[in-house]
Amino acid sequence: MVISRILSFALRVLQFISSVIVMGIVAYEVSLYNDNGYSRLPDSWEWIYYVLAVSALGTLASLVLLIPFKATFSLWVVDGILSILWFAAFGVSAHYFEPINDSDRGCDLRRLRSVCGRAKAWQAFSFLAAIFFLISLFLGIWVHRSGRKSQSSV
Repeated sequence: MVISRILSFALRVLQFISSVIVMGIVAYEVSLYNDNGYSRLPDSWEWIYYVLAVSALGTLASLVLLIPFKATFSLWVVDGILSILWFAAFGVSAHYFEPINDSDRGCDLRRLRSVCGRAKAWQAFSFLAAIFFLISLFLGIWVHRSGRKSQSSV
């Protein structure tokens, strides 16, 4: 049981770090666009608000679940939902920045190269956050089931 608590704590820290990195990069992109005098993002960029919302939820959930209390492992449903949300955020980001043709490697000519570098970074950390939440889901299920078995054998 001690190993599961240490592993859970480490996963929560990694979830928090990944979520904060994605939130910082995406918020920076939104602020860059607003600093250029535009009142709002173009319609083709509305998906970025979804990524920002998921990163905020992931940050909040990992912070709350980082606090060690008895029900931490029974809240594995939250990990499952956030894992699905993170995989969707990763998919949306990857789809938007997919190569347009063979000579293009994921950044079309309308965007700056630095935007594409930051987009690759937030895609990578979105995927990592999804994996960390998925591992927490499996850990929570395992602890929940092993707790049931030990209670039924008593």
